Amino acid sequence: MQGKQLYESYCSQCHEATDIQLPTKPPKLDGLFHKPTLPSGAPATDDQVRKTIGEGRGIMPPFGAALKRDDVDAIVAYLHTR
Repeated sequence: MQGKQLYESYCSQCHEATDIQLPTKPPKLDGLFHKPTLPSGAPATDDQVRKTIGEGRGIMPPFGAALKRDDVDAIVAYLHTR
């Protein structure tokens, strides 16, 4: 449950938005771990997703300072269920 709540607080505003005004549309994250690679082309691994959350990528800001390691782990675990 913690992962879902964190996802809704930090991720869904962009990754679930239908009318977001950004230069590029953030990818939907459903089925993220059911594919061999992430939308960026990087391997679809827990470590790579943690790195993306922590460091950001492209227009996605880094969340490393805002989220604790346990929070990131909870989000990654939740993404496995989508």
